[in-house]
Amino acid sequence: MKHQSFNVAAVCLQNSAHLSVEHFEAWGVREISVKVAAVSIESVTSPTGSKTEMPVLHFESAANGAAIPGLALNKTNMRRMKQMARSVNSDDWVGQEITLQLEEGKLFGGGRGDTIRIKYERRNK
Repeated sequence: MKHQSFNVAAVCLQNSAHLSVEHFEAWGVREISVKVAAVSIESVTSPTGSKTEMPVLHFESAANGAAIPGLALNKTNMRRMKQMARSVNSDDWVGQEITLQLEEGKLFGGGRGDTIRIKYERRNK
């Protein structure tokens, strides 16, 4: 059997259903701008293995055509999305252009570290 080396992180990212800090690290960025294409409710597995139903933002493809994984919304990002769109109706979130950034915060499943946050920018009415 021939030995083949591969980048474990790259393989994990290709199989990742949701956007993670590791994506930002692999891309070499701390923030990205995206446009919301859809919102769905999905079963999300925490690092401890528990499953939770959460809203997930799905995005239009990047300028180079690359797919951007969906972002599972925690309470903080849910609040920020509602503020940015000025609506609690997720249908109103579609088409919104938002910036995602890495911030230190509470991690899904416990602990603290870099986490993905929707950058809240006040918009004039």
